[in-house]
Amino acid sequence: MLERIDKYAGLSCTLNEWKFLLNSHYDLLYPFLKTTPRRAPVWCCPEQGRKLEVIPEGTGYTALSPDCEAQPELEVNNIPSDDLQMWEFCQPSLARKFCGSFGLQADPKPVGRGILRMGTLPHRAGRIPSFLLFCSEKNYLPLVKSTVADHSGNCLFYTPRYCPDTAVWLQQKQHGYFPLEDLVDVQTLEPSPAHRALLQSFISSLPPVSYQPIPGIRIAQDYYRIKFPDGYVIDLSRAYKRRSIVRFVVDWVRQSGSDIFDAEVVRESYNQQHPEQPWDSDRFREDLFKRNIVAFDRLFETLDAPNGRFRLKI
Repeated sequence: MLERIDKYAGLSCTLNEWKFLLNSHYDLLYPFLKTTPRRAPVWCCPEQGRKLEVIPEGTGYTALSPDCEAQPELEVNNIPSDDLQMWEFCQPSLARKFCGSFGLQADPKPVGRGILRMGTLPHRAGRIPSFLLFCSEKNYLPLVKSTVADHSGNCLFYTPRYCPDTAVWLQQKQHGYFPLEDLVDVQTLEPSPAHRALLQSFISSLPPVSYQPIPGIRIAQDYYRIKFPDGYVIDLSRAYKRRSIVRFVVDWVRQSGSDIFDAEVVRESYNQQHPEQPWDSDRFREDLFKRNIVAFDRLFETLDAPNGRFRLKI
């Protein structure tokens, strides 16, 4: 079944042809087909895969074989126009399905021919991007290498088939590799227990990043005041939520061991623990500190604002 996903990912055809191509896997993969605005010029027999040219006739269509005079039984009449609607395989829909099963946060986006960014894996040090490949096995490794070159951190890669060369290269570079044929039940598309074990093994292998705060920082009265070595003071005594979030981020960083964090990941965890006073805004710097941007820049370094990656300084 997974080899059919690889083979037919970019194909557009009628449902009859999909039934023939996918065979016993049609019912499982039908939810990942979507309509296109195009109409097929041929009608496909779902049992034999034979394609017949169609001509308009009344309110429907007639399918004719080039040799229909010799084989009149090949003529098919009264074909509804809906039967000629073309459908294509929707990779983002399949990616959302896998993200829900694999514990990833879905955000499917095509990033190139044959590869799709599925979403991200939430992690204390940030979000790890995950990618799903739709191409022949010989193209796995070149696509993986070009994708890794565009990312500074660790990545996860899912491929329908197992590729030894891709597996070796990703292991050497400390990226995660997940061949679906070994980790997914082809009858349900649900992950096997081996997937969770492999994912946990990957997470445990990530190198720790040392957290080294600025020396000489003094934090007084449960973050009411933060004094820097040059005498600059951040007064949070009247900013309850800001003080609570700063304290939470510092605790998060100390537990993770990495001074780099993803604001969205931290915000989700904060809201789970503080439902009575949620952190609502997704603009960490502009909304949380508003007219105190200088104080924010004293506490945090902005590494990647669009993706919400910051570094704690204190």
